[in-house]
Amino acid sequence: MSKLRINLFGESFRISRVNHIPAGFLQLEPAQFNENLSTLILEETHPLIFETVKQGLLDTYKNRIEIWFAGKKLHKTNISEIDPETALFPLFGSAIEKFDMQWCEEMVYLEEREIGLIAVYEANLEKFNPAQLSFSMNLVNYQQNEMKVLGNISYHNKNLIARPGDTLQTRSYFFRK
Repeated sequence: MSKLRINLFGESFRISRVNHIPAGFLQLEPAQFNENLSTLILEETHPLIFETVKQGLLDTYKNRIEIWFAGKKLHKTNISEIDPETALFPLFGSAIEKFDMQWCEEMVYLEEREIGLIAVYEANLEKFNPAQLSFSMNLVNYQQNEMKVLGNISYHNKNLIARPGDTLQTRSYFFRK
């Protein structure tokens, strides 16, 4: 068996919901909210638990997707070549689903952005068929912006498991919706 390896390089985007916030915290005014949030983060008696809502590789000029099979680089591309709306002759299957933050419940959220090797997807295969490779994209409506985010990759209708890559965090921002 040979190894299929897909490397995602570029800028990632992740929105996480902060669970287990103390009662009454969401009713605070913005100035009190920010002050109390920083003390809550620094407090060790009340650890914050995060649940990822959406994450993936952002469609920016920096993104790059490398597909390796059996130790050979087969294809190097970017999100705009995979996107079914912009690709003239799509090589891979892809689907876009919409996600709107306005439909999320009122909570405290964390936005994180990272840059570098975002994720590595791997699978052991006998033979590689590019037509069986499928990319799942999300059109995220977030703070009056619409962003395309590459979410999951599947091969032969089976989701590939992502290993974290080597990234540098460029932004971490708490907000209340």
